[in-house]
Amino acid sequence: LVYAEPFRNHTFGIAPEVYQVKYEEPNVMKSKGVMFGANLFYAYHDNQDQNNWMFKIEGRGAVGNMDYSSSGTGSVDNLRDFTFEPRVLVGYDLSIADERAIYTLYTGFGYRYLNDDSSGKVTTTGHVGYNRESNYFYLPIGIEASKHFDTWLISVLVEYDFLWAGTQISHLEDVSSSFNTLHNDQNKGSGFRGSLKFSKRSERFDVTFEPFFRYWRIENSEDSLLTFSDVPIAIGLEPLNRTTEVGGDVSIQF
Repeated sequence: LVYAEPFRNHTFGIAPEVYQVKYEEPNVMKSKGVMFGANLFYAYHDNQDQNNWMFKIEGRGAVGNMDYSSSGTGSVDNLRDFTFEPRVLVGYDLSIADERAIYTLYTGFGYRYLNDDSSGKVTTTGHVGYNRESNYFYLPIGIEASKHFDTWLISVLVEYDFLWAGTQISHLEDVSSSFNTLHNDQNKGSGFRGSLKFSKRSERFDVTFEPFFRYWRIENSEDSLLTFSDVPIAIGLEPLNRTTEVGGDVSIQF
């Protein structure tokens, strides 16, 4: 069986994934753990001409437990994290010289939400935890190079993510109802991701294995005012932080 086109016109897929994540605020704290989730997606490739438009919508979600440690506030294990990330992508498929090789240039819009919940937890040094919410709005810019070999399709993807805007919400009222909720704007940062896909094709569906790497670096946030019983007591800052995710998924596409 030899395929005339690298892509189906319409593709629906589900991709269970597992990855190790490490989050760190240099010289402040770090946490690490394993996340389990899935990515649901639909992709459209216009195969009528040699050069074609691409449209893709996807939504990823994951949950897992994290272990926290800090030289200043002690450590605590098994903190529940969950994340979801919807994206809309628009691109163009280019065939250069080799008709079996396709280069897809794309951009679009992405939103990443992360909930890191240590409320109700107490560290080894007696510090009380609280719920934290990260919100990133970003512009993905990427290229995916694909080549099909009869019943196999191999792809390499590289992407840069430009942070449009972000907000860190710290629910310090979980520590004491007298504290206010901090909202820190995060307007400087960027991300990178890459993957290698191996797809076994058939007439009815494809099975794909994809190891991946995802990385975010977010700079210091804007300041916000911390109050206790409505009395200002300090300036709150979300420090520079880095997130690294390494894992893989297996997807069924039809």
